[in-house]
Amino acid sequence: MTFPDINDPKTVKKVDLDDLAATFGPGVALKRIMLEITDEPVTEGKIEQVLGWLGPHPEPTLGRSKDIFNPMFAATVHHGDFIRR
Repeated sequence: MTFPDINDPKTVKKVDLDDLAATFGPGVALKRIMLEITDEPVTEGKIEQVLGWLGPHPEPTLGRSKDIFNPMFAATVHHGDFIRR
């Protein structure tokens, strides 16, 4: 996902992993992902600095949708999706 306006959680947009160029522009493609396992402790507080609108538990969704059977993407994403508690 990405945020066109990082200060407004309702602007969250789902990224099509099969077509990154649709979101990020022509020529953008995923070439490689590296996963590393570490014994370091979980870093806390950094994501809250970037996403200042994150709220406390219980985490609300980023947006509300009038259609419960076909909700807008923001209504399916919760604050807690960004933080391990």
